[in-house]
Amino acid sequence: MELLDINELKLLANCQEQPCISIYMPTHRTGREVEQDPIRLKNLLREADRKLGQYGLRRKEIDELLDPAEKLLGSSDFWNHQSDGLAVFLNKNESHIYRLPLSFEEAAIVSHRHHLKRLLPLFVNDGRFFLLALSQKKSRLFEATKHSISEYELEGVPLSLEEFMKYEDPEKQLQYHTGTGDAGGGGKPGKRSAMYHGHGAGMDDAAKKEYISRFFKSVENGIDKIIAGRQEPLILVGYEHYIPMYREANSYDKLLDNEVRKNPDDLREKEIHELAWKEVEPYFGQERKNYIKKYKEILGTGKASNNTEQIIKAAHGNRVECLFLKKGQQILGSYQPEEDKIVVYEKEQPGSEDLLDFAAIRTILSGGAVYIMEADDMPDENPAAAIYRY
Repeated sequence: MELLDINELKLLANCQEQPCISIYMPTHRTGREVEQDPIRLKNLLREADRKLGQYGLRRKEIDELLDPAEKLLGSSDFWNHQSDGLAVFLNKNESHIYRLPLSFEEAAIVSHRHHLKRLLPLFVNDGRFFLLALSQKKSRLFEATKHSISEYELEGVPLSLEEFMKYEDPEKQLQYHTGTGDAGGGGKPGKRSAMYHGHGAGMDDAAKKEYISRFFKSVENGIDKIIAGRQEPLILVGYEHYIPMYREANSYDKLLDNEVRKNPDDLREKEIHELAWKEVEPYFGQERKNYIKKYKEILGTGKASNNTEQIIKAAHGNRVECLFLKKGQQILGSYQPEEDKIVVYEKEQPGSEDLLDFAAIRTILSGGAVYIMEADDMPDENPAAAIYRY
């Protein structure tokens, strides 16, 4: 199973092996629906099979293309460890399978390139954020919106200080447990602190702090593999003396100054979510307002545009700093970069794609911000608006 980060998105966007198969479907974590999920995938594979036949492929070629997804059908372990949605991308040379915190509508798409529009909510600035609950017992990474929260499975990352010490410095044979009292041993009731035993007994506060700092750096290295290149802000939840330690280790440039100074071990997931959203919500509104203000100030100077054709070309050239798109808007056509030519079609046909989707993907891959907005919230009445880097 793969992590969908900015590098994976770039790989999918640059796929040159035709045909490209893109399959989307909702999945379920618990309940009877879990048993129905492999049936959904089986039906979608049948649809992809039919479309590949229309594409002109032979039976053997179709079977080889769909085989990586077919193998999932009988894996109970795979279906018992799902998120909210499944995305499968297949071509002659590669297969990519992602469990994602998005519930997709069912679709099986065969085209000259992968269909990536349904992945955009993972990368646009739409109120989605990361939440890192810092704890010596178990650090956890969540992806959330105002209305939902989903925990990532952090594979290969020591999530507790005890686990980290076990593998980081085994010769010291340090055993860690959580007890009451402060670091000096005579602290206030109800306060938790790290206690060290074995050859590490008598470790001073500076040494203890160093271990915790190294532990948080290890956590940071693990989550960086998931969130590197993403545009969502990250908020920290934890003891007030843990948060500065993590900030020192952090390399994610969207880490917020706001934070929640609470012990996540004492909170339910819903409580963590509600506390984090209160701190995150102002960020989204202000950032969008700042971009809209900037757009209106520089429109007409050549540094901003609401001309769709110009925006698509600028996105291809990695010139878009911020892109606003009207929700539900679609422009079918093709962009021919060799001739710097855009052709718009009235309806879908072979070789066509959503040009606004194309512009959004190119903007995200170049590190720009993308907002998909209701018509009334757009900077003006046009389906697309952009701020240029130069």
